Formats: sequence, structure tokens, C-alpha cells
Amino acid sequence: MKKIIQKKPYHELDHNCYDYIVSFLNTVEFKGSSEHTKDSLAKNVLNDPVEHVENYLTVYGAVKTKGSYVVSTKKTEECNEN
Repeated sequence: MKKIIQKKPYHELDHNCYDYIVSFLNTVEFKGSSEHTKDSLAKNVLNDPVEHVENYLTVYGAVKTKGSYVVSTKKTEECNEN
């Protein structure tokens, strides 16, 4: 039996876009589970893209302010040691 997403009026804390997404993911059994929560959505689905955005904004801000951005990598550290 399929679950039906219930229509409820929007409420910023108790029934918002995250609730809709969680309900949808549970209905389609995303990644084989119908036990998704807002916390699991944030941790398992949104965390990596958010980290990429944070890194991009850091680089963008440095380039905008300083004109460049230097990243220290293991390879450059090895070159500097020799």
C-alpha cells in the first residue's frame, strides 16, 4: 500500500519544505529506506553539497578580496621540503 503525502498548511517550524522532502523520500523509499528524518536528510543528503558551497564561497571571497587564493597541498609541501 502506497503512502500518500498529506496536504497540510505550511508552517515554518512544524511543516515546511524539509517535511515535504522527507515525506517524499520516505514515500519513494529513497536508498531503500522509509525511515528518513529531517536530521538524517541534513546529515546524509545535504552535508556534502553544503560543504562544497562553503568551500566555493571561501575561495570566491579570497579571490574577490585579494585577487588570488593559494591552497597548500601535500605535493607543494613535499616540493618545499626538498
